[in-house]
Amino acid sequence: MTYTHDLQALIDSLSPINPSDYGSSDIRCIKDVFFDALSAHPRVLAIRCRLTVPQEHIHTRKKNSFQIQEKLLIQFIYEFKDELATDQRIKREQRRRTHGSDVFYFWRTNRNAAGNIYYDLFIMVNKDEYHKVSDYEGTDLSAMIIRAWASVIRLSAKESYEYVFFSKRYKLSSKRENFIGQLQCAFDRVCSMLQRNEPTHWSNVCHFGSSQYHLAHQ
Repeated sequence: MTYTHDLQALIDSLSPINPSDYGSSDIRCIKDVFFDALSAHPRVLAIRCRLTVPQEHIHTRKKNSFQIQEKLLIQFIYEFKDELATDQRIKREQRRRTHGSDVFYFWRTNRNAAGNIYYDLFIMVNKDEYHKVSDYEGTDLSAMIIRAWASVIRLSAKESYEYVFFSKRYKLSSKRENFIGQLQCAFDRVCSMLQRNEPTHWSNVCHFGSSQYHLAHQ
């Protein structure tokens, strides 16, 4: 069965559980990225993961300004996009069908109790091209995320495995009965990444950004 939705109206109707915890510009940013992703790809696979910067990454630990954090995250996104492009090129060479995929994302920096910087990352890709995270090996999404982060922190993929943690994933399909419920769950998950009152070890500094534009919170 096919379900039709007014995507813009549906996304505009989304609201955080506690609206007073968020700035209006942040919520608008989140809604705009969801709209961009679902306009480009009616079927979206959304993944939340955590990327931790090793203690040995001295440059980032000593110079932890927003610009340095943003540069490191954007470097990861470029590496990840390169992984996707390589994967799709190989599929075409093998005469396998490809659908292509843009990358939409949200990120937040924090610091754990051990003093390590980490990024909470929420990535959305075309589910027609990538329909699961899989088993962390080969050409699946998890392996490509690990390799991309390995390139950024200058470790091997095997060494980088302990610095990448995968958590909740969402399958958003505008033609499925559960679309609205899944969309609300995914929206709530992204909102939780930037709650102003969320405990942090960052000493009053936490940064949030997206594929559309980046915001810094002091």
